Parts: sequence; structure tokens; C-alpha cells
Amino acid sequence: MKFTEAKLEAAIIQLLETQGYPHTHGDTLRRSPQDVLIEDDLRD
Repeated sequence: MKFTEAKLEAAIIQLLETQGYPHTHGDTLRRSPQDVLIEDDLRD
């Protein structure tokens, strides 16, 4: 069984989710490529 970058990424995402950090796929974020911060997160 090969441990790939995709499996590492999935393991880290799962670990962070168990710690209470939600995962959001980058393609679903609403921001322009020039924006550094996500303003909604900054306000929260």
C-alpha cells in the first residue's frame, strides 16, 4: 500500500476536522485571486 500525497492530505484534513476545524475545498471559496484575506472570516 502506497502512502501518497493525496492520502497525506486526507489524513491531515481528517485530523483537523476532529479538532473542530471545518474543511472547505478551495474551489468553493468566494474571493478573487488578488485577495489575501477572506473578509467574512476576518469579521467572524
